[in-house]
Amino acid sequence: MAIDTLLAESTIKFQTPLTLEGTEELLDYVAENLPGNVSTNSNYYTQRHHYTDDGKLTRSRGTVSIGGMITNLNKPSFDSFSSIHDSEDTSKISAIRFQTIPGYELDEHRSEVRELWSDVRTLINNYFTPRT
Repeated sequence: MAIDTLLAESTIKFQTPLTLEGTEELLDYVAENLPGNVSTNSNYYTQRHHYTDDGKLTRSRGTVSIGGMITNLNKPSFDSFSSIHDSEDTSKISAIRFQTIPGYELDEHRSEVRELWSDVRTLINNYFTPRT
């Protein structure tokens, strides 16, 4: 049960899966509103198809991933994260997961890191909330 709690706290699920570009916009929002620094590395698989029927080249994006580091500039906290792609469409990202320390329970992770997870979760949930 403890691992389930740790994974639930360190994982932030998106209300809707995002493209790589959409995830980058979300991370821009996090950086601006935390305020913080967000450093990332993105990877994606692209397949190019040449159809001889009409002679047009088409492209489709496959599995994408993004990972990096989020730093809160107002509090001495930072942590690395990696993306989780959508199970139905691997060209979209459905969540991010912060790094956890193997063998540590949730309460053994630094309190400022757990607070960072919570702050980022709040911002991501706000990002998906319709603005009026």
